Amino acid sequence: MAYITSSDYLPILRDTIKARVTEDDAAVLEAAELQVQALAQGYLISRYDMPTEWARTGTARSADLVRAMVSIIVFDIMCRVAPNQMPSWVQTRYENAMEWLKMVQNGEVSPALPLPEDTNGNPVVGGMLIGSDAQFLS
Repeated sequence: MAYITSSDYLPILRDTIKARVTEDDAAVLEAAELQVQALAQGYLISRYDMPTEWARTGTARSADLVRAMVSIIVFDIMCRVAPNQMPSWVQTRYENAMEWLKMVQNGEVSPALPLPEDTNGNPVVGGMLIGSDAQFLS
């Protein structure tokens, strides 16, 4: 099942415009969604358990990540039609989304995304186990 759903576009892009810029071809939108998911994974996988996040549906998904991905997808699909006539709001949303991904990657923002876990189920943050009691031998 796809992480991004058609209803995720409703706050920023009317269905008629989406149909026009994708030439009403679901494959165009699906390809853009998968490319942006791969892009987001590249920024987030070092800090978060992205396979678990990608398996989430509905309101269990990170609203911040959904918003960022939709902003990037809208930019990408609009670029294929008229890259020199990009509306400023699309450009701004794209830039904000990319900046957000960079901030998350750098640890400046902590979205509601699942943390990776060790084999005992303890969250792993930045290479350190939360709640672990490391034993140091000399």
